[in-house]
Amino acid sequence: MREGLLAALPVRHPLAAVDGPMPIEDFAGEDFLMYSSVEARYFHELLISVFRAADVWPVFTQYLTQVHSILALVNGGWGVALVPESAAQMRYSGIVFRQVALPGPQPVELNLVWRRSNDNPALEALLRHL
Repeated sequence: MREGLLAALPVRHPLAAVDGPMPIEDFAGEDFLMYSSVEARYFHELLISVFRAADVWPVFTQYLTQVHSILALVNGGWGVALVPESAAQMRYSGIVFRQVALPGPQPVELNLVWRRSNDNPALEALLRHL
């Protein structure tokens, strides 16, 4: 599965009121809630590569592991973040989600792997659902 990234902004943040896709350059100097380089390495490296390619550097103020934790802090006004599109389904009244103009449309990847010999009925149900 592939999906894009969205900007998660506190509802009162100046960038939350702007229409259209948000340029990545708008994150320069912003207080940014970043993924942990250890526990959330995939997202950490993904965002570092996005910022490096654009030569843009937010101010990383917190390093977190879970998307819902990042959204809780955005909701509290602690900073801005980039999250997978699916995170917008976690509805917080204090967050505005905005599209971000990125070179690639869907940089987030989710892969599913399993042993062919696995006979767990939960796996079978999951595969039918997917």
